[in-house]
Amino acid sequence: MTSLQKSRTHTIYGSDARLAHPLFGELRRTQVGSLRLKQLRGRVARELMMAVPAASAAVNPVRLGMLWRDSDLPADCDVLTRACWAAVPLLDLGVVEQLAHAATGAGADIAVNA
Repeated sequence: MTSLQKSRTHTIYGSDARLAHPLFGELRRTQVGSLRLKQLRGRVARELMMAVPAASAAVNPVRLGMLWRDSDLPADCDVLTRACWAAVPLLDLGVVEQLAHAATGAGADIAVNA
């Protein structure tokens, strides 16, 4: 039995591990440095891109874009633009704005039709 299973803070489902309660994640996040969090976000974003084709419905483009934006990976114009446009119907204008800034910073030309 692994230490993760013994800790009772996680539940193991096959190859997936989930936190037993969201506060465990919040507590752990406060104990990790920002550089390490950037590296972890980059690792997760890279794995999502490799495991599932980007066009697949299995990957949430907004979540992938936010992970990519906050990671140590170089900005990817396509990922960030796709995430920006996927966030528009969600009406979360703060996320749309963040992703649009990241996408244009990566060289995207995001035209807004009024």
